[in-house]
Amino acid sequence: MPETVQQAKRSLQADTMTALVGALVLVAVSLGVHAYEYPGSFRGFAAWGDQARYLQAARAWAQWDLLPSEHHYPPYYPLLGAAFVRLTPWQPFMIPDALCWAACLPIFLRLATRLAPDWPPAASAACFLVGTLGGRRLLELWVIPWTTTGVAPCQFGALLLAFRLAERPGWARALPLGLVIGAAAGFRPSDAAVLLPCGLGAAWALARSGAGLRRWCGTGLAGALGLAVGALPAIAAHYAVFGGSAGLYLSAASANGFEWRLLPMRWVMLVGDARPLLPSGLGMAEVFPWLLPGFGGLLLALLRRDTPGAAPVLAAASVVLHWTLYLSYRDLQPAGLWRFDNVHYFKWTFPLLVLWAAQLAAALCLPGARRRAGCVLAGCALLASWRPVLRDATPAQAVLDGRTIRLSAGPSSLGTALRLNLQGGWDALYFDFFPLQAGGRRFENTRDFKVVPVPGGALLLPLRELPAGPAALDLLPGVSAGVPLRAELARQAIVPGLPCGLAWWDRSCRPAS
Repeated sequence: MPETVQQAKRSLQADTMTALVGALVLVAVSLGVHAYEYPGSFRGFAAWGDQARYLQAARAWAQWDLLPSEHHYPPYYPLLGAAFVRLTPWQPFMIPDALCWAACLPIFLRLATRLAPDWPPAASAACFLVGTLGGRRLLELWVIPWTTTGVAPCQFGALLLAFRLAERPGWARALPLGLVIGAAAGFRPSDAAVLLPCGLGAAWALARSGAGLRRWCGTGLAGALGLAVGALPAIAAHYAVFGGSAGLYLSAASANGFEWRLLPMRWVMLVGDARPLLPSGLGMAEVFPWLLPGFGGLLLALLRRDTPGAAPVLAAASVVLHWTLYLSYRDLQPAGLWRFDNVHYFKWTFPLLVLWAAQLAAALCLPGARRRAGCVLAGCALLASWRPVLRDATPAQAVLDGRTIRLSAGPSSLGTALRLNLQGGWDALYFDFFPLQAGGRRFENTRDFKVVPVPGGALLLPLRELPAGPAALDLLPGVSAGVPLRAELARQAIVPGLPCGLAWWDRSCRPAS
């Protein structure tokens, strides 16, 4: 529906709220930067792989250095840092990150007027603060430089523009929507892909409006033009650096790819708890107690009839698609979720999930909605009551031939696992490529399978279907095989049970010695 006078007033109130919390942003950023021992240096996290590349590219752009060796990621986020290299050379992303955070707040408050029309702006602002700064782990996601910080305003903005386009379809609203989605691709191409529901929502609104062919064409062309304008600078910058090649980041990301069949196990291990299958398994639901209720509130919002328009559907579809995409990303592992802050993949969805969780809590207090909210909450509890385990472990024939382990049968399907009593440092086991030869083809750690250190050795978990039959695993320097060499093939399974983070008394959750 068109924007009403009351909604316009709420937009003005949202701007006021932005000014009130501006000081809080600066305080939060200041606390975060001092926690990492700067300003004065970038040593807090400049040695990390991603952040070092951001800094390297920002300095290269500031000097118009187009050598491919100086660039790795899509250009928009390093260009944000390049604008501040001279002003804050010790941390050129500090100001852009704070500005991106501040830009997200008023957009989120406008989203909230459609997702929670009865809520005051102060309550919505509180949800945003809880979902972005509510704890050290969340604060880190906005203080430590990540490309997901730069793209977050685009994601919130695309949702808001899609809501408005669904309310009144036309080229004047399709153009900025396409522009924002195109800009998102310049930060993170995969994050632009999850905004597909925004375009589908526009088509749905046009179909319901009974628009003629001329209006369809005008709206579609405006959206395509905006998409091209938003993405064209990124394409030009990429071409200036890499020419016609995909570049290091896009090549590596496409090589890793996504595997939808991993989704059930990833949900249990990353949202719930990876134990007892893996030794360290702190899940997102344990760190963020509003996460599962947030998904319950998402479902409740879809079932409600008093929230007008397409806003709940578009927001829910974008959030669910985003989680589905990244939970199926092959390179997202439980060990990296907190060790390398890979949880940042999901951070733009957190304020929305907090808002939905608050709505669910409010519904539980309303007599008319209590039964439905209770059923949704019970469903959330059911989704969380699962554990990942290894079953049917059987010895496998393995022979050490120099630096090569020759197996009579290696792990082939996604549901299998190979346990070896390897010896070596955590980083060497987790990151080394470990070439695996099977079926006359070569496979590598992280891209095709993942070697995860566990007590007494390591687990090799397939990330895609591997050829059945004999296999050979090459050991790289820093890793050796135990004497005698032992190998076991097992099956990964999901079984009912409380996550190990809650079942502290259960011996099966304790790491094996």
